[in-house]
Amino acid sequence: MRPMNDIQTERHEALVRATRPGMVQPQAARLAPSGASKRLYREVKAAYSTTHSLLAELSYETHYTPKLICYAVDNHCRAEALLSQGRALPRTFLGARVRSAALDNESVAPELLEVIAHTANRAPELN
Repeated sequence: MRPMNDIQTERHEALVRATRPGMVQPQAARLAPSGASKRLYREVKAAYSTTHSLLAELSYETHYTPKLICYAVDNHCRAEALLSQGRALPRTFLGARVRSAALDNESVAPELLEVIAHTANRAPELN
């Protein structure tokens, strides 16, 4: 058996993390149609890119408007909602990909709020 390269190792770790028991909720009697999984995957990918672009924007911004702060909070709430929707998907490869992307998005979304808190000096323990 050949050893895995770095990309294969990352994919394997993401798949293991996305299929652990806490990430998959008990299934209902009826499985979700694959079209719903694909739509959710597209939503999660769009939210993931939005979160990262917003993080890049906030990293260079020096003055935050209330609209931008509200957008960051809404983005965090949306990331949590997408993760909970992803947990309801069946235990398939596409479901694991959705959960993995949603989990990554949900872990980056709080960083937006930490950047805002750090810059606004409302979190002295981060200074």
